[in-house]
Amino acid sequence: MAHGYPDFAQSAGVNTVYQLRDLAELAARLGSIDTFDRRGDVFFLEDFEHGATCFGSTGNGTGNSSYLSLERARSKSFSYKLVSGSTGAHDRYLYVRTGLPSLSKVGFEVSIELDDSNNVVEWLLQCYDGVNALKGHIKYDDSVNKLYYLNSASAWVEFATNVIMLTTPGMFNTAKLVIDSVNAKYSRFILNATGYSLADIALESTPSIYVNQVYAYVRFVGESGDNDIAYVDDWILTQNEP
Repeated sequence: MAHGYPDFAQSAGVNTVYQLRDLAELAARLGSIDTFDRRGDVFFLEDFEHGATCFGSTGNGTGNSSYLSLERARSKSFSYKLVSGSTGAHDRYLYVRTGLPSLSKVGFEVSIELDDSNNVVEWLLQCYDGVNALKGHIKYDDSVNKLYYLNSASAWVEFATNVIMLTTPGMFNTAKLVIDSVNAKYSRFILNATGYSLADIALESTPSIYVNQVYAYVRFVGESGDNDIAYVDDWILTQNEP
């Protein structure tokens, strides 16, 4: 792509339109699902419009299941429906494993609609560098309206209170977790309109021989005795986050 503009190109007068300098805005106007937080370079994205064959899903408890759904969508027509089990751990996971082009600050963005309160949602982003698996893990507990991160000693640490995830039908909550896979640190977490700095907090690190891979999941935990429902849409993985 050429750099710079012809003389007076940006200042030339036009009617009814505005000169577009940001190609990210052009992509957004043409229907990209990457509109919530455009930082980072996308290396994986899925809107579930053509299936979900690269994803895996598992769960625990009676009646847990998952499948493509036309009932709800953040964008276009489809989402992926998660039904929690009513017994045992009463949860359901949706996950993907893919190659990581380069070690850098890596982001995981996804949107989820919840049909009820008192649920738990977890976001996991794990990067492999050939020596260790570096785990960024965030949990939201609706029963207490709090957010937690998993520290380097594998313990949950509270970092935000009075947090509300929407449960209105058709309203998706969008979250983005960013970790630094070079320095084994958290970077930040965004939930809807609120961003939280997690800079310089150490990630949990465990030995692993896997090279340049990413494993990411959403875990949805319903209430015991119920088959609660969540819808997942617009799954994005990025590298080179600022």
